[in-house]
Amino acid sequence: MLGALWGVGHTLALVAVGAILLAVGASLPERAAVIFELCVAGMLLVLGARAIVVALGRGRPRGTPTHQTRPSPPRGRGAWRPLAVGGVHGLPAAAR
Repeated sequence: MLGALWGVGHTLALVAVGAILLAVGASLPERAAVIFELCVAGMLLVLGARAIVVALGRGRPRGTPTHQTRPSPPRGRGAWRPLAVGGVHGLPAAAR
């Protein structure tokens, strides 16, 4: 499901940017493509750092409670994350 949502976000970004560029008969400047690539790189770094922090937080010393220390996110909230990541990742592809 997460992969499918990522793919949908990626496709939506490609279609949206492509349609706008076709409608106005323009192409994306090279500088914008580089900025999109940098945004994707930054996003991947943040997601990787977040994953490491979460993974380290799960390694609790013995004797600590195993229940969750923070509440679970509301249902449906997590579905936007892969959609957004896919969308941001699709922007540089749309620039080509």
